[in-house]
Amino acid sequence: MKKGKKFLSQMAVLFFASVFIFLFGFKNSLAQECPSGMVSYWKFDEGSGSTAADSVGGNVGTLFNGPTWTTGKLGNALSFDGVDDYVKIPIIGLSNNQGTFEEWVKPVGWNGGDGSYHGSFQTRTPGSWGNNVGQMIVLDQWGSTFYFRIVPDSGCCSTDVTFPTAGVFKNGEWAHIVATWDKSTNSIKVYVNGVLKASRTDWTQSTTMPIESIGYIGIGHDKYYNGIIDEVAIYNRSLSADEIKAHYINGLINNKDYCSAYTPVCGNGYLETGEECDDGNNLSGDGCSNLCQREENVPASLVSYWKLDQNEGKVVFDAVGGNPGQVWPADPSPTLTQGKVGSALSFDGIDDYLLVNGSSKLGGSNALSLESWVYLRSFPTEWVPLTPIATNN
Repeated sequence: MKKGKKFLSQMAVLFFASVFIFLFGFKNSLAQECPSGMVSYWKFDEGSGSTAADSVGGNVGTLFNGPTWTTGKLGNALSFDGVDDYVKIPIIGLSNNQGTFEEWVKPVGWNGGDGSYHGSFQTRTPGSWGNNVGQMIVLDQWGSTFYFRIVPDSGCCSTDVTFPTAGVFKNGEWAHIVATWDKSTNSIKVYVNGVLKASRTDWTQSTTMPIESIGYIGIGHDKYYNGIIDEVAIYNRSLSADEIKAHYINGLINNKDYCSAYTPVCGNGYLETGEECDDGNNLSGDGCSNLCQREENVPASLVSYWKLDQNEGKVVFDAVGGNPGQVWPADPSPTLTQGKVGSALSFDGIDDYLLVNGSSKLGGSNALSLESWVYLRSFPTEWVPLTPIATNN
């Protein structure tokens, strides 16, 4: 009888040890799916209730003044009225040496036209902005300018990263926003839809922001955000440009969150790191490292190829050379229409154009060929560009 009890005890110990090992390993495997350094992640997928769960750090957010649940970029999201809605989150434990703030936004009336700031995040209690030391604001718009701001402990002379919002954000459209800071390089950067929009490398001021800070989602500079916010994440390290681009594409095309495995898809019109297609050029091993279109044979020496076939967003992808373009102005912008092959862009003849980032391959004194299909609504009476590229304005 004693031997039987001893055997059962040993079996119980082994059983519980196995369960512990299994659960411990399972927890670690889940954690490993999320990017390293992720401190908190509010997916806003609850769909009801007055709290927002933190998928990573346990910093549960509390809804104040009635943000409403709605359809998000991924799953559910929260809609803010621009009057007094916000989500209060407890101590977030960010590092003042380096960090990242990331989110998807769909603004409704986020224009700052009243001369005030309208933001989506701050680390200062609402109504106490006069004592604005050691804090940050993300997604902060004043008039036609976007701000990512860090205020030093002295309260004087904040460090701002700014850029014009024209052509970047549009009411009613989703945008992926990422702000990073890194004291080792004195750098602050802001990315929109996977593209670096503004940066500076002279951040030397001392600030305890945002360690031990309480965060507020849906408000910046004491002015409230009007629109939808989804997938808010903070990190204690600065995400790389490749990571940020991967998060954007994974959400835009694959409808996956930041912690989902990044699975490239062949034939979806985007070149994604790790896949063996979609690079638009099978002449050099099909390596993938940038945005592109579908796999196909291409002429030798082809530098860039803008098919104008995508049907979402304002970015025009280069099928070969990794030189994406952006349509301007944002509203009204060139519109997608039926093309000679697939889709095309329609230009109004007034101020529409496609801006392509500079590349040494697109200029220089070497031989160059430009090719395009055009469809004129009327015969021009003055000089007009019929080729897709112009330089120096």
